[in-house]
Amino acid sequence: MLSKVSSQASGITELSIPNEWKTLLRGLLDKGVRVTVQDVQRVWQLALGRVNQIDGLASQTFQKFAQYEPRQLVELAEASTSVGLHVGTQGRRGRTRPIFGLFFYGEPVAVAVQVGSNGFIVSMNPSNLEKVVKSNPRHRSINELIAILRASHSWPI
Repeated sequence: MLSKVSSQASGITELSIPNEWKTLLRGLLDKGVRVTVQDVQRVWQLALGRVNQIDGLASQTFQKFAQYEPRQLVELAEASTSVGLHVGTQGRRGRTRPIFGLFFYGEPVAVAVQVGSNGFIVSMNPSNLEKVVKSNPRHRSINELIAILRASHSWPI
């Protein structure tokens, strides 16, 4: 495995991706995270110091977000986990994922994103801001939540 990791690390240099992504990928490989670097579509650093990555999204995810092109969906994953506001939780019985609210290219959206312990995006589901407001008393109204999202949780930055 060491030779595969070192060959992947040396192969990162030749990839036509931003240098920031190369640094993050090298860091993952150094930690022993198994990554096929040629298949990574996007990689980013969260404020908490965790690195998230998308190594290909399942076709089910594309169907759930039919209004977006695949490259926009990858961007939505990054936007949700980096500038999105944690507005609620989706799921039950110990298998929950945070719901992030944000303005994505001028539209208010709610997205539930589950990130694995290795930093990979495990699943992404659309959610509904109106349902979030109804189930969470800290959000007093949909208009108030949308105003907060528009003011400080918008993508692109």
